[in-house]
Amino acid sequence: MSKPKVPSYQLLFFNVLTLIVFYLINFQFEEPENHTILYWSYGLNGVVTVLYILIVTFLSKSLKNQIGFLFLGFATFKIILFLIVQFITEFEIKDSHYFILFVPYFVSLIFEILLTKKILDNISFEK
Repeated sequence: MSKPKVPSYQLLFFNVLTLIVFYLINFQFEEPENHTILYWSYGLNGVVTVLYILIVTFLSKSLKNQIGFLFLGFATFKIILFLIVQFITEFEIKDSHYFILFVPYFVSLIFEILLTKKILDNISFEK
């Protein structure tokens, strides 16, 4: 019996929808001076996750042995990209901002893991 397949575009839709819902909830509870950090955190994680989903979906057949490395690379890339944006824009990150930074990161990470698992389940590694 084969497993039901979840198309990548559905994961993409649910990722964007989940990020928007979490953003709106987080926006209501944050101080107005934190809205810029909130915007960049959700925006960067959303864009990088959409790129990851598109790249992995289209390259899954040709890079089937490197998908795990691609996943790790994108997870690292997101953190480095946010640190670069923080350095360029001189955001001051306080202890209270870690919630703002890591909620969208982990929400996006869950969708990246689900997509990677779905692709790896459907790929045949036999030659």
